[in-house]
Amino acid sequence: MEPWREYQEEAAAYFRSVGLDAGTDVSVQGVRAKHDIDVVVQFDRAGMGHTWLVECKKRGRRVEMTDVLAFRSIVQDVGADRGIFLAENGFQSGAYNASEFANVTVTSLAELRAASPDEIFTVEVEHLQTRVDHAFDLIKANTRHIGRGGSIFRQVPGWKGGTTSVMGHLSLLASGIRSVRRGMLPAAYGFANDANSFLTAASRSEFLVGAHVTMQKIENALAVWEGEDWEPQSVNRGASRT
Repeated sequence: MEPWREYQEEAAAYFRSVGLDAGTDVSVQGVRAKHDIDVVVQFDRAGMGHTWLVECKKRGRRVEMTDVLAFRSIVQDVGADRGIFLAENGFQSGAYNASEFANVTVTSLAELRAASPDEIFTVEVEHLQTRVDHAFDLIKANTRHIGRGGSIFRQVPGWKGGTTSVMGHLSLLASGIRSVRRGMLPAAYGFANDANSFLTAASRSEFLVGAHVTMQKIENALAVWEGEDWEPQSVNRGASRT
């Protein structure tokens, strides 16, 4: 068996060993095209199906940023819950940068095998916290302060309750993260449909799944702001203020 194919099979075997379904050389249809994926991992958590795409690179040099960017675009096109880029010889600094603020993890099979469940949980929570912080920063960058303590928020298209509601969801997620880090369960990860009660998780894994769903909705809503400068057209009585 060729080294690159053996590496794929080893990766799939690892995910199966932790109780997940994994297949190699899978063709997956995306929005724009069909993609050949090295390993596809599937599992159910909290009554929902999840899909991870795994890219395996068995080569004698570090992975470049362009490789990670190409894989990230495939993950987005397919709509996978997570992308995992595996390489045993490391990644260039640009490759790590390309995975930030995205649902792509760059690591090695050796690191996965060495990681304990607690370490895996810690990594996932830290990544979630980074996403929450990034969303808060984006809202802050799109807020203009006026008068004495007043603010005008750029509105989020299609989000019931506007920007203040988005901030409420983010604050709830931040509180839930603090709770699970302290081992305090159940922990809230979102609002119920009536917006008057919380969605809570009784376990760490359930919290991560629920929090990811909430965070993905927020990121999708805020995506229209990315890379665009904004200034309010005018200050009027109808503006959103605090």
